[in-house]
Amino acid sequence: LSTSNRNALSTNKKIIKIVSHLNSVTGKNFKHTTESTIRAITARLNEKFTVKDFKTVINNRYDKWHNDHRMKEYLRPQTLFGTKFEDYLQDAQESISKALSFSDKKNIVKKHFPKYTDKQINNVISQYIKSALKIIDEHGHKTEYQTVINTTAFIRKFSLKQKRPDVFDNNVD
Repeated sequence: LSTSNRNALSTNKKIIKIVSHLNSVTGKNFKHTTESTIRAITARLNEKFTVKDFKTVINNRYDKWHNDHRMKEYLRPQTLFGTKFEDYLQDAQESISKALSFSDKKNIVKKHFPKYTDKQINNVISQYIKSALKIIDEHGHKTEYQTVINTTAFIRKFSLKQKRPDVFDNNVD
């Protein structure tokens, strides 16, 4: 295969992945062969955006728009992958960065469980983050899994420890 054919094949595979992810998240059935979809995605790929960037935008816009009767109709390739794509990506990245930092989590655990040593707290938080990332990686960034990394979910998970102290004991050295 020539270099241009390989590049076209690579781009086509990326388009299929992106449209498949959009369909999976939204429950719709967009075609990866529609000319306007190909043009929009190819334009963003040519601007050096990645498949991961597309998935981030899809997941974030779905989370923001799927319950809004006025906005959910815009969960489509022409809107998501058009000229506002970079704005949507920036918004998604800001949302992700608002998730609790490791030190925020550590302070929450210290407040609720003052008997834990720093090593025990670090171990528990690391396990929590690994399991949250694994869930997100396996299931995508759909709303019901995205909440695993937010403040409320974190506090709720550790408040269980107050009622059942044994819940986390095997995760702590």
